[in-house]
Amino acid sequence: MIAARHPTVRVTGIDNSPAQIALARQRAAQQGLGNTRFICDDACALSQPNGRFDRIVASRLFMVVRDPRRTMAELHRVLAPGGVLVVAELVARPAISFADWAHIATPTERIFTAAAFTALISSFACGACAIWESGGYRYARCRKAAD
Repeated sequence: MIAARHPTVRVTGIDNSPAQIALARQRAAQQGLGNTRFICDDACALSQPNGRFDRIVASRLFMVVRDPRRTMAELHRVLAPGGVLVVAELVARPAISFADWAHIATPTERIFTAAAFTALISSFACGACAIWESGGYRYARCRKAAD
């Protein structure tokens, strides 16, 4: 957990599931993490103000949101100028073809091809962006242009 590794950083967790928020709060309390807060919110229409966050980590988010491009636009909106967005999305494991992985995923899950992931990341207006793959995940690290 980011909050445990960086106790001087204020960490905000956002999920649209009240059950997941309750579980996160419980785990943070069990670990004695006083630098966390958890918000039930919609990634496609965040209630947070413009430029609210210096860093955003979106892990396995785009595979389940209803509108990935709208979600990307929201992340861009709430990220401060000069801020960093890190995205981590599952990819098909080498032993499983993309078609097989897509077949076993639940109907609400979306597994991005490399081209689709790159296109999604490219929709994020940023100053610099790197994309790579490692350990069954496709990653992107983007810095929002400073004003």
